[in-house]
Amino acid sequence: MTQKFYTVALLLSLLGFIAPTQQADAQCGGAMICAQVNIGSPFRRHRARAQVRRQPAVVVVQAQPAPPPRRVVIIRQPVAPPPATIVTVQAAPVQPQPTYVAHQVTPIRTNGTVALHAETGGLFGADAQMGGVGGSIRFRPQPRFAAEIGLGVYAGTDANGQDRVETPLTLNGMVFFNETGRAQPYLMAGVGVSRAHTQGLNANTGSSAERELFHIGGQVGAGLELRLSDNIAINGDVRAFIRQNIGETAAQPEFTNPDNGETTNTSAGALATVGATFYFN
Repeated sequence: MTQKFYTVALLLSLLGFIAPTQQADAQCGGAMICAQVNIGSPFRRHRARAQVRRQPAVVVVQAQPAPPPRRVVIIRQPVAPPPATIVTVQAAPVQPQPTYVAHQVTPIRTNGTVALHAETGGLFGADAQMGGVGGSIRFRPQPRFAAEIGLGVYAGTDANGQDRVETPLTLNGMVFFNETGRAQPYLMAGVGVSRAHTQGLNANTGSSAERELFHIGGQVGAGLELRLSDNIAINGDVRAFIRQNIGETAAQPEFTNPDNGETTNTSAGALATVGATFYFN
């Protein structure tokens, strides 16, 4: 076999000298196997090319199985609903309504009544300073009008420096305001008489003798009656009075002024009283 191979190689080398080297090179391509063989003397080398046709490679292309269809899964996140607006309607608390109780003022019963009045007071003036007590009977036929008869006893000293006891008897008319209410202001005016007894040293004349004096005069005043009930009231008033000595001793003046010697039988002052009144039907 080796000999045949060399014979073929020799023939191929001869063909190589005839055909141009470029053609031989062209024919030795990717489908040939070129072999170079040294032939002849050592002074010259002959290249022989042996062409061996390569069988085309069989490429088996195996079809890849089609990928399964891609399943697209769309996941939608649930959209949160907008926050709900909760409107709370709170009823206003019911305020307890005040209960108004009509206070009915019961009018004071003052028609056709009779009353007893007791008082204490003081008499003040330039002619005498005395204190004492008194009482009266009051007739009130109408709520606004009343009449009163009073009697009192007062004791003290007079302007002569003598001890003095006096008993007045008065008759007064009274006019009431707010006559059916609890507080009833009133005005009063009247006349009166009084009996006075004096004793001791008269500092103005220097004599010492007992005397009985009789006076007549008048008074005006104002006061307030506070009704505690239909039957009970308390009173307070102030009365101004003036009087004249008209007794048998009027020939001897009641008062003498030590500065100028003037004499007079007229005296004046004020009487302030507080008391209570009890009404009867």
